[in-house]
Amino acid sequence: MVSVPALRGQILSVNTTPADSCYRLNDAVGVDYAFVTTNMTYIQFATADGRNVDWYDMTTGVVVASGFNTFSPEDNAHTYSVTQDGVSETFVVFDYNAYRLYLDSLTATLNCENTVLRLHQPQMTYRDSDNIEHQVNRQLILHYNNLLWGDNGWTETPMEDSMKVDRSGMLVLGKQLCRTQFVVTGDRFSEALYSETDSVVSPIYDAIAYAHHAQSYTTTRGTSMENEVERPIQETTIKGSAPLNILFKANTSSPIEYYLWSNYHYENLMSTRMENEERIIFEERGSYTVKLEMENNYGCQCDTAFEDIAISESLLMVPNVFTPNGDGMNDEFRVAYRSIREFHCWIYNRWGHLVYSWDDPAKGWDGTINGRPAPEGAYYYVIRALGTDAATNEYMNKISYNKKKKKEPDALIGVYQLSGDINLIRGGK
Repeated sequence: MVSVPALRGQILSVNTTPADSCYRLNDAVGVDYAFVTTNMTYIQFATADGRNVDWYDMTTGVVVASGFNTFSPEDNAHTYSVTQDGVSETFVVFDYNAYRLYLDSLTATLNCENTVLRLHQPQMTYRDSDNIEHQVNRQLILHYNNLLWGDNGWTETPMEDSMKVDRSGMLVLGKQLCRTQFVVTGDRFSEALYSETDSVVSPIYDAIAYAHHAQSYTTTRGTSMENEVERPIQETTIKGSAPLNILFKANTSSPIEYYLWSNYHYENLMSTRMENEERIIFEERGSYTVKLEMENNYGCQCDTAFEDIAISESLLMVPNVFTPNGDGMNDEFRVAYRSIREFHCWIYNRWGHLVYSWDDPAKGWDGTINGRPAPEGAYYYVIRALGTDAATNEYMNKISYNKKKKKEPDALIGVYQLSGDINLIRGGK
């Protein structure tokens, strides 16, 4: 509330007694001052310099007081003006008793997109100096329950809104997601002026609409796979090294009649599923979009899309030295990799004897042979691997074909046939 113990303009000064008996409308247009009061005798206008003037009622077009330096309006919602030295100021006062919210009905229409309330209320209107009618925004205070999404999912929550009602008596809310009734307890003036107002209660309505809070959860890979480039380390990850194992959830506010998940690789439809959630393992490199379409038994439809799920092309890089001295740095011979689905590595000593092998790219050789430290020096590795972007069942076939055609290995996407020397250096910690 804006109390008005004293207000001084260029021409007018305004006094109210008591100070909290009037509410000044700072959002009124077309007039310089607008007030709502519980008693018209509580407010008095005066000339700022004490000069006597004529007070003009613009609503009736007549002079209502001539030759006075003060004026107390008697007519509700009339627009008055006063002029001094060619400058005019206008004002209007509303007697709130004429606009009390003695509402006799409150009904609602619920649909898929919003809720429309209809009610009867006295309209507060006035006209400016150009005879243009304006409506005061009463901002009705509305109470109801709705569902809100939070850490614990959808929760029924008491709501309080300050709402503007148009001339037709309609008030538009967003989607109503749970069974509730609507209650109007007053407007911004009744609250500010401590005026009692009849509460108006609607019938109880069942929700028709629904909402969703779609989420994705990616299976993470921990620190033991830290040599994997762009590995998923957070549930929110939707880009990086394959395979990306992602669970998609609709999280609807109410049961749904129909779900359709569609997985697109670029513009190619890869899969569909009709459940409330969908798990997809992305392996092939490129960009994906997962779309969700829903409809409930009232015919309300929603859709959403998880876009830019990007799977990186495969990568395999081999170091040429490692130092297994226990200092925690470069203690194992490990490859750096991304989007690898099949992997084999063999380590040979200088005489061609196999000393170690493994088939998990996240692991490596710790520089021991049968549990004992291997001698320093050069060793020979052979790696055969397939990326997730390589065609299925093409491992040896592709390698053989590559050799016959005398093509470079890089001509075969996702097929790795690597070999070379690795130096084992111990040194000190």
